[in-house]
Amino acid sequence: MMKETAVVVIFLHVSHCFAQSDGNLLIYNAHKNRCLGNILQELEVCDLRNPRQQFRWTSENRIFNVAEKKCLGTGNKSEGSKLQWYQCDANSDLQKWECENNSLFGLKNKTLYLSNSLVLSRDPGEKGKWTLHGTTDSICSRPYEEIYTLKGNSFGRPCHFPFLYKNTWYTNCTTGDRSFNLSWCSIESEYDPNQLWGYCPHQEIGMKNPLTDVYYQVNEDSALTWYQARKSCQQQGGDLLSITEPHEQTFISVFRKVLWTGLNSLDASRGWHWVGGQPFRYLKWMSGQPSSLPGYSCGVLDQSHDSGWSTAVCSERHGYICQRCLPTPTVPPVVHTGSCYSPWIPYSGHCYLLSRTKRTWLEAKDACRREGGDLLSILNVEEQSFTISQLGYAKTDELWIGLNDLHTSMLFQWSDDSNVRFALWDVNEPSHKADPKENCVLMRGEEGKWADQICQNKYGFICKKKKHTDPSTNDTVITHPGCRPGWIRFDSYCYRAESETKTFEEAKEMCEKTGSYLADITNRIENAFLVSLTGAQSGHFWIGLSNQEDVHVFEWTNSNKVLFTHFNAGMPGGKHGCVGMTTGILAGLWDVLSCTNVEKYICKQKAEGAITTTTPPTTPTPKCSVGWNPVPDRDLCFKIFNPVTEAKKTWFEALDYCKEVGGDLLSIHVSQAGNMPTFSWIGYSIQDLSVGFTWSDGSSSSYQSWQEGEPDNLNNMEKCAAVTYEYWRNSETGEWRDMQCGDRLDWLCEIQKGVTPKEVNITSKVYNTTEDGWIIFNGNQYYFYNDESVPMVEARSFCKHRHADLVVINDEMINMQKMYFFLHHCKTLTATLNTCSFYRWMDGSPVVFQAWAENEPTFLYSEEQSAILLLSPGLWESVNCGLKIKFICKRSEAVPAHATAAPTDPPTGGCADNWHKLQKQVKVIGLDLKTWDEARSYCRSLGGDLASITNSLQQAFLTLMMDDRGPDLWLGFNNLADKGFRWTNGSPVLYTTWRKGNTGGSCVAMEGGSNPDMGQWVKKDCNSKNGYICSAAIDQQITSSPKEMPKTFHHGNSSYILIQTNLTWKDAQSHCGSLGGNLASIRDAITQSYMTVQAHNFKHPLWIGLNLMETYGYFLWIDNWQLNLERWAPNEPKKDHPCVYVDIDGTWKTTMCDQIYYSVCKQSTGVVPTLPVQFPGVCPQEKEDKPRMIWMPYRGHCYAFVYGSESWYTASRTCMTKGESDILSIVDPKESAFIANSLKIFGDDYSLFWIGLFKNKKGHWLWHDESVVDYLNWDENAEEFSGDHYESYDIGWSDGSDCAVISTATGQWEKRRCRYTHIPFICKKAKGMLQLCVAHRSFSGVSVAVLIVGLCVLAGLSYGFYRTSRKQVSTCESPAEDTGEALLTENKDTKALVTQMEINEEAPAL
Repeated sequence: MMKETAVVVIFLHVSHCFAQSDGNLLIYNAHKNRCLGNILQELEVCDLRNPRQQFRWTSENRIFNVAEKKCLGTGNKSEGSKLQWYQCDANSDLQKWECENNSLFGLKNKTLYLSNSLVLSRDPGEKGKWTLHGTTDSICSRPYEEIYTLKGNSFGRPCHFPFLYKNTWYTNCTTGDRSFNLSWCSIESEYDPNQLWGYCPHQEIGMKNPLTDVYYQVNEDSALTWYQARKSCQQQGGDLLSITEPHEQTFISVFRKVLWTGLNSLDASRGWHWVGGQPFRYLKWMSGQPSSLPGYSCGVLDQSHDSGWSTAVCSERHGYICQRCLPTPTVPPVVHTGSCYSPWIPYSGHCYLLSRTKRTWLEAKDACRREGGDLLSILNVEEQSFTISQLGYAKTDELWIGLNDLHTSMLFQWSDDSNVRFALWDVNEPSHKADPKENCVLMRGEEGKWADQICQNKYGFICKKKKHTDPSTNDTVITHPGCRPGWIRFDSYCYRAESETKTFEEAKEMCEKTGSYLADITNRIENAFLVSLTGAQSGHFWIGLSNQEDVHVFEWTNSNKVLFTHFNAGMPGGKHGCVGMTTGILAGLWDVLSCTNVEKYICKQKAEGAITTTTPPTTPTPKCSVGWNPVPDRDLCFKIFNPVTEAKKTWFEALDYCKEVGGDLLSIHVSQAGNMPTFSWIGYSIQDLSVGFTWSDGSSSSYQSWQEGEPDNLNNMEKCAAVTYEYWRNSETGEWRDMQCGDRLDWLCEIQKGVTPKEVNITSKVYNTTEDGWIIFNGNQYYFYNDESVPMVEARSFCKHRHADLVVINDEMINMQKMYFFLHHCKTLTATLNTCSFYRWMDGSPVVFQAWAENEPTFLYSEEQSAILLLSPGLWESVNCGLKIKFICKRSEAVPAHATAAPTDPPTGGCADNWHKLQKQVKVIGLDLKTWDEARSYCRSLGGDLASITNSLQQAFLTLMMDDRGPDLWLGFNNLADKGFRWTNGSPVLYTTWRKGNTGGSCVAMEGGSNPDMGQWVKKDCNSKNGYICSAAIDQQITSSPKEMPKTFHHGNSSYILIQTNLTWKDAQSHCGSLGGNLASIRDAITQSYMTVQAHNFKHPLWIGLNLMETYGYFLWIDNWQLNLERWAPNEPKKDHPCVYVDIDGTWKTTMCDQIYYSVCKQSTGVVPTLPVQFPGVCPQEKEDKPRMIWMPYRGHCYAFVYGSESWYTASRTCMTKGESDILSIVDPKESAFIANSLKIFGDDYSLFWIGLFKNKKGHWLWHDESVVDYLNWDENAEEFSGDHYESYDIGWSDGSDCAVISTATGQWEKRRCRYTHIPFICKKAKGMLQLCVAHRSFSGVSVAVLIVGLCVLAGLSYGFYRTSRKQVSTCESPAEDTGEALLTENKDTKALVTQMEINEEAPAL
């Protein structure tokens, strides 16, 4: 069942403000006049209503069929490959498609295209052209757009289509299992197992402001960039929040997070403004805002500071507020009548007068009112355009207008009380300085943009008043010299806006019939004039620009050079067509339309008598400086900067660098050959979303060279362009791709010819440091830890010890500086940043900045609780807190160098009934059976989690708590996220104790039952049902008295007593004998755990009953019990150290017997086994050379277990040359049982070992030492390995699985390939002769004719091989002679139980 979050819901019955396509498309082939359907063998008659023909783009360049609910793909990447359906897989290259030349449709990054016979072809010709049905547009012209979710548990991440839910694939949002009757989607291809979901965009989610009838939707739990947040609002018929009145600010001030609004300064040529055309007239900036730092171009509401406004980097991730107004009814244009007295200028029902007489603002207002008017109020873009183009306004003017905030501070109003519906602030305006106050507004600059100023300063001014209705002889008469009647003059040209609609070609012809042409536009002022000319009309007006001849190049119909462009958002974007100018709220922007559309149009011609400015004589063009190259057809030079990786720059950094050099980022206006295999920044970007891509140097966008399918604005985060020359795409003239502006790339600068570039070093930034190596930045100190990777808890401990904590990142600048320093100096990939809790920094700081990578945070299976910084993009990823990585500490600059914090006392408290206290936690065992997820949920409901085990003491403690007749017990260890086994509570992985030979599922339990493996960890199916262990923090409200482990311990038929007296091993054994027992033998996990806990509690080693000198030179329990488990420490046992103790960490170690330790005695009523008669002989002593061979005796042979990874050939040769032995043969069930039990105890973590059985070319299985094959122990259920990999080798013998291995899990034999399998092996040899000088039993390396041990006894630590019963077989049958392999040096130390040991199970056969 879907997990749901309560939401406030209001049902609104209003229409959408704009139409949205459902995204479905039909793939059409014009040559056959047919469409692609779900039958991939042939095309079908097109049917718009047939879901089998409906396709839709989804993420990662995949396209799926609505009926099939599968993705379109091919069988392989070769010519002739056929189409087929796949379950959608974002990682499959066979499902990724792209378009070329506006009609070819093929595999991405491959020159393989779909032909009309539905197979891949390198040259499908004209028959292989595909378009959207009903259009001439490319299939890629309707790209996939992310649909951002609301509420739910996905943090606003986009829907994933198709997605699988309850065994059904969904291609759209579904209302299944819904609440509030709202549709929802999964954000992953399969809803299970992560169950991440959100509601699809709905206008029904929100709240209404009763004063304004405006609807607001607050998405506090989302984590989107500013661009993504705006897209989400637009998908619901609204836009990001605009605040134009104080009461609106009050209404939305109830929320307590940092939230995106529509405020921005993305257009570098203007000041702060709201999206959607709302006027920026009300100010609520926090102190110190807006920020002057580069990149801080988007506005947020900071609810932690009284809902004040601050600025942020637009790529940060926050929640956001959407706003949607009721539709505004369309008002027909008003026909204005009346006149204006001279010298006032009439326009749209008003009269205007520009005066350059210097006055204060109040004096200017009084002067206008004496004339019956007021200071100028500008109510729309048309009036602004009229003001700067038809009143004689000059770009040097600074003129008062009527806007001010004298009546209400921070709320700008018009002096004539008109409604404020439009604003056009200049860059960094309104600044609104406090002392002296800037309460009045003037217009300035070429485009007449606004700035607040001190009212007492004196400037010129513009007055405005209504027209009078009674004509007068003194009225202003507007004439247009040199123009025919009905034409309007501007500068040296005449213009006429025609209201009848025509296609582009028809409009062009109509203009030409009048001796004019479709208008060309050469600058912003002319564009503004045309906006005023078209007035309040709706629709588009054709101008004379198109790219009909070449999709890459826009040209004017009069062949003039394209000096200026003003494209709308998303334009031209690779579109092919003709250009129309918009009207209305976006008046003056240019759209690329189909040339067959019928639109109004504007004609233009030279005014009669206008004087044409003659072109001055050309002078020789200066040359480029050394290292710079000329730009074709321009007076510019360019240079590519390709520094080392750590010095590459973001788009903004590259722009700043080029400007410091003396130029700009390169703008490209013609096809240009080059040789840049990597992407390099150019000056094209789309910072202001209300317009399209623009060049940073201000040049026109008349040329475009986008890669097919670009720009795609992936995830609404790609706003800057880079160029590349990829030869596999035949793009030798350069293609563009939009990318994230924060990516670090090479870059191209341009500079005017004749200008000497300034020498600017490309260097890494240098920071000041403290004596102890901390970086000083922005008033704080940072330590970048680049030594061994550690888990989060250790990283935080390191920081805390130095009066610091893990770093808090609260803005983009700090985030990028962290990434920058690590990338440049530490050469690492990641750095831990924050805590095991989303939306909370460890030091309690509020989360005011987020920078999650794509599809993050995931918090897979609730296993990922921490964030890390990915260095290359500087974004964050959620991970498990136990992951070992680098980290960054942060502390106050006031902390002295080398200062360390005093150690903190451990937490105090206790635990509830049935819980057990251990170190800093409490534990409880549950015996009711649950799945792993059920167990975790239950533990979390108790305020804890499934238990983690991080050391041997915890393992021993929990093992002692187990019932030897109880079930397996779930732990928190799992690999559900498929990123390696981790603890679900984020604990570091510091300790493991796997049961040998264990394979299984993704969740881990402690093995129950009474056996030597009790307590060991086993992998299990997470859906199986077992007991569980919960763990929680100590309850500081509970006081508990310390409990000691009893010094006596009863287990089975044995009793154990701790002796707290320091004794030698011999004295300890004597003391135990006086008590009727022996030093303790350890034969099960319970006893081992008791020893571990006691050794830890007393911080003192404990003697146990192992002593070579007392057991004939071999490790054997002093009470004659056989060894069936071991807990040797690394590199143990050591030679010439005969006595054994349990150390304080629970491991076994050897030492000299005269050391004095505590001890544990054991009394038992169990029957002590009788030692069997032994075979005579001795095993070799260990040698110093490699590989290490420690021999272990059994009956008449010695065995060595050699660790490492070798082929069968190398293993057999190593036994012969290094051990004077042979690779193992197994001749009867007793020897097989001995080997199998030895492997279980001492097989380390290996699952297979080579034995000496091989198959000859006749197909017969033989032992390498020529023993008779009269005993077999094959595992009939083992996988049979085929001989496919042998087909290319002529080895002259069998072509299947030719050699045998023994499994440590089953003790049975399996077949493997001799040459290509690399595993450990076992050597075997006959015992050597007894020496005559055997005088006593304590000499080293000799075995006495004594009885010892049985089968399980000392399994595994040695190697040897030989066989007494043998049969003569031709040695040429051995595959070992056909290897050609050199012996490999073994560098792994082996664990061995004994230096020499002999076990005789039975008397020798007579």
